[in-house]
Amino acid sequence: MIPVIDISDALDGPATRSIVGAIRAAIQEVGFFQVVGHGVDQDTIAQVYAACDVLMNLPTQVKEQWTHPHPFRGWERRPSTGIETGQRLQVCGIGSPEEAIARGIPADLADYFQTNVWPDVPGLRPALEGLMDEQKRVGETVMSLFACALDLEPDFFTSCFTNQVSTFAINYYRGGVRSDDRELALGEHKDSGTLTVLHQRGEYEGLQVRMPDDSLVGVPVRPDAFVINVGELMERWTNDRFRATRHRVLLPESEGAMRTSLTLFQGPAIDTVIAPLPGCVGDEGAHYEPVTPYDWEARYFEQNGLAFGVPYGANA
Repeated sequence: MIPVIDISDALDGPATRSIVGAIRAAIQEVGFFQVVGHGVDQDTIAQVYAACDVLMNLPTQVKEQWTHPHPFRGWERRPSTGIETGQRLQVCGIGSPEEAIARGIPADLADYFQTNVWPDVPGLRPALEGLMDEQKRVGETVMSLFACALDLEPDFFTSCFTNQVSTFAINYYRGGVRSDDRELALGEHKDSGTLTVLHQRGEYEGLQVRMPDDSLVGVPVRPDAFVINVGELMERWTNDRFRATRHRVLLPESEGAMRTSLTLFQGPAIDTVIAPLPGCVGDEGAHYEPVTPYDWEARYFEQNGLAFGVPYGANA
């Protein structure tokens, strides 16, 4: 039910018509798919999982020193569980306002890049940053395939992802926490960026996709695959030709069962103007007004009731 697409032919040359057709069909029919042949070494992935296991099994009082007021930085218990078997660590690819300014990002937009909090776990930071770079590369390859599926040049989106605002999250759930009134680790939602690149491990299909017929389908756990889904910014960019699909995450049911995901939430450069592409606008006109990632995150915080301890969004 969830398509699996081999993208190896697109890594070093023009995408074949069959790959582009498979991508287009997966977006239109499901909204989720898995990619294999992506070129990411399994050891690169395994190093992050190993460091994650060390981090998540540290005492709570140790991990609490690595929290952050920003909703997308630092360590936290997953709010939907309220217990430590649901945990998350999040960082941004640009690690501080100072780094953003050094990269040439305007100072009045640099408050978006709140300083990352890195847990003191040997090997975690280099392993995570290495995998983040690899998942960014996979995301950029998929974006080139999206461009081809929209009958655009393969490099159409490339310049928009210099100094991209992508964030990376480790989600970790372990054993025996589901009950009659607590089934979900994460309720049904759409992702907010352009696309998501996710690797998962676990003993159960915790990621469920809402299909066009309204059924829920689990995404199989494949060590050799990354899960890809469209986010709301891509939905806006394509004037709804590419639709962001709703999905949810289940808690583990049995004692000892576990699920971990390594997730890149891809977003373009902070000041990219995302407006419906002319080729996607028909007689009905544009469905969305232009927006930048800076404006979009501030709006996302407001819409989802996410508190933040600094006046982020004052320049929006």
